[in-house]
Amino acid sequence: MTQRSSNIWTLLPLLLIAGLSFWLVSAVAPEGRSSGALRHDPDYWVDQFSIRRFDADGRLLSAFWGQKMTHYPDDDSTVVADPKLVFFREPAVKMTASTGLVGKDGKEITLTDTVLIRQEGKSGGLPIELRTNAVVLNPDTEQARADGHVTISQGKSIISGRALTIDNKSGVSVLDGPVTATFHNTP
Repeated sequence: MTQRSSNIWTLLPLLLIAGLSFWLVSAVAPEGRSSGALRHDPDYWVDQFSIRRFDADGRLLSAFWGQKMTHYPDDDSTVVADPKLVFFREPAVKMTASTGLVGKDGKEITLTDTVLIRQEGKSGGLPIELRTNAVVLNPDTEQARADGHVTISQGKSIISGRALTIDNKSGVSVLDGPVTATFHNTP
């Protein structure tokens, strides 16, 4: 046996180990995900969070809270479980939903799945409740838009329409048609 052939026999176990290592890495790696940048994994989450906004004089303007807030860096989205939002104007307006999505810059919040908006009654009157499947709102301007079926109720009176635009600061809301309504007099 020559010196060359003995060198090959000493390298053969190393080549075998390198080949098995390469095979093991390729066998265990998830299919279709070669780059970590393509994954939709959260980079942070917060349980039981609460955010409050105040005006220049220190008065509470609004509060936003939920069960869990999860941020995804790949698309800079933030998903909120069981979101709740309250605007403390007179009368107060409270919004709840099953899921929320906060936009990249935090200027837009989309509430989805069983959205309920409730405004307390003025001077002891009956509260107004709005139900829909999705609402897009801007907390800074206190404006919102619902592009699906909307049902508004106050006591036994009910109004429904195709879409709704709300301006909480001015108190003006526009319901798009076709609109149907049933009004009941309350003593």
